Amino acid sequence: VKRLLDGRRRRVFAYGGESRFHPVHVSNAAELVRLAARRPGSRVLNAADPEAPTVAEIASAIDDVLGRETETVLIDGASPEGHIGVTPW
Repeated sequence: VKRLLDGRRRRVFAYGGESRFHPVHVSNAAELVRLAARRPGSRVLNAADPEAPTVAEIASAIDDVLGRETETVLIDGASPEGHIGVTPW
């Protein structure tokens, strides 16, 4: 989002933009907290939304919400140099 707001119109994604980022909506996280509070204990709990979009899908959704058009540059495989193409999320 910051990149779009400061005027950058090009994104570079490694692995063809197919890397997945598994977000969790606040309502799902809150439900997990509510359910866990009913059964206190020492454990690890994970929360995630039902779908795990690709980084390219997330970028497209951000473009749509902000009403911006961007160019997406896809790199096959790992980044050829440093952090170029590594997911911004």
